[in-house]
Amino acid sequence: MNNFKKWIFFVAVIYSILMIAIYLPERWSSDISNMKFSITSGDGYVFFESENQEIPNESYVILENAEFLSPPLVARKLDEADAYLGIVELRPGWEKAIKIAKLRSEKGRIFRVHMLKKGEYEKLRLNEKSFYIRLRRAVLERSIDLIVLRNVPENVATYAEVRLERTFKNLIVSRPSPALPPKIIYPIVFFAIALFLLSLSPALALLAMVVYIFSPSYGVSLGAITAMFPIYKFSKNKPFISFLLFLTLGILTSLSLSDFDHLNQLELFRGVKLSLLALPSLVLLRGLIENYKKLGDKRFLTLLGIALGAFIVYYIMRSGNYGLVTTAERRFRDFLDEIFIIRPRFKEVFGYIFLPMAFKKDSRYSFIYEFFGAIALASTFNTFCHIKMPIFVSIYRSFLGFALGQMIYFIANSLLKKS
Repeated sequence: MNNFKKWIFFVAVIYSILMIAIYLPERWSSDISNMKFSITSGDGYVFFESENQEIPNESYVILENAEFLSPPLVARKLDEADAYLGIVELRPGWEKAIKIAKLRSEKGRIFRVHMLKKGEYEKLRLNEKSFYIRLRRAVLERSIDLIVLRNVPENVATYAEVRLERTFKNLIVSRPSPALPPKIIYPIVFFAIALFLLSLSPALALLAMVVYIFSPSYGVSLGAITAMFPIYKFSKNKPFISFLLFLTLGILTSLSLSDFDHLNQLELFRGVKLSLLALPSLVLLRGLIENYKKLGDKRFLTLLGIALGAFIVYYIMRSGNYGLVTTAERRFRDFLDEIFIIRPRFKEVFGYIFLPMAFKKDSRYSFIYEFFGAIALASTFNTFCHIKMPIFVSIYRSFLGFALGQMIYFIANSLLKKS
């Protein structure tokens, strides 16, 4: 960076700290309030299954599967009944259910539901403890509004309800309600992201701000994902500084999108997978190009590039809510949840082990370590792209992943030096 860009970057950091100091407490307090949820076995709720079904006035309707429904028709029926709409997460037709909510005259009459499908309890090989951990995760990580204890054995439902009431006794309410946004002036928070972009390219900063005017959601996504590059360039040989700056960018992104629609998942961060892929891919590509001429065995380097490329594909496929998770891995995740309450992300723990090794000049393959370190940094930012997650949970999870990765690195490094 030239002196002007360094100065702009420094201003961006100072301004970001100011924005976080002003608005993080507001979002923190709002998230605690929005964690309130209800528990039911199904009584008092209408499970909507057919367009011909009648909807009682002022009822709480649970829309489990909207795949074959007509959004305009269902939205009109809900409005006529002045009903609340509950959308079950991770269900087919989820996009249609969101469309129904957006078509309503009062889209604020919405709540999010967690409920197992028929046979899912047996298919996932859950037990009392693992089912409770699943529900606790829904509350802590996704601020679910309603838990429906159906399609599970009665003793399991009773056990889960008792544990939830014991853990969240001050957060359980009689009826679910939507998440309310904190008092944040979103454009001035987004300006911090634009300043980071300005330290890379004035044209990119201007583009992000123009996009933001027409669509704040796309503007924040474009700006935040692109801002990872100047942040990485400035701090890449300083692991702890890199972590703190990516954490800062993540917090700014979450604050910039703390509106009603994003907190209730009527809108999502645009480019979640791109946020995971962009930085590691370019780091890998640059490393392969720079080392292709230095290393003698070109065939090995080509095969290495293919292998790491395949790793990226696997890494992206594993991300999100629909990635394949084995029973053994699910049990290990539950074990980590029991220990830490919120489990760290594996990709962060793994990547932060290698980040300190990435810039050692005596290593021929330091670019591989840099690639894994970039994955961890991108994952730290990506954690905050899930806007519904309480921001203090995202911060705790990020620090936990970094701390565990660094601890493993220092232990392994000490053992290798002694051997």
